[in-house]
Amino acid sequence: QAQENYGEYVSLENLSSEQKKHLLHTRAKPWKTLLFMKGHVMLYLGEYKNEFLIFHNLWGIRLFQSTKESRYVVGKTLVSTLEIGKEFPTWHPQKSSLLYQIKGMRIFP
Repeated sequence: QAQENYGEYVSLENLSSEQKKHLLHTRAKPWKTLLFMKGHVMLYLGEYKNEFLIFHNLWGIRLFQSTKESRYVVGKTLVSTLEIGKEFPTWHPQKSSLLYQIKGMRIFP
């Protein structure tokens, strides 16, 4: 709860993935920004090779074949991109992408 109320909150709701990328690139501070989505918090680490890197505990990657959802189980704390799993052929750019799902960021002073 203390993390949720400390620093500046920037809403990312109702923005496109491109708009979110722009705000992350211009506003987020490595090691001082938390990214939020429903049920998940990620620490923003910065950019590497035009990808946003995050530190988080990930149970699995949501995958979709037609209307059937499956999950590639990760079950680890790791550093990944906000589009982890995009190499899977059944990865969905909206339902699987962490970038698409983030709702806000908290920037610590």
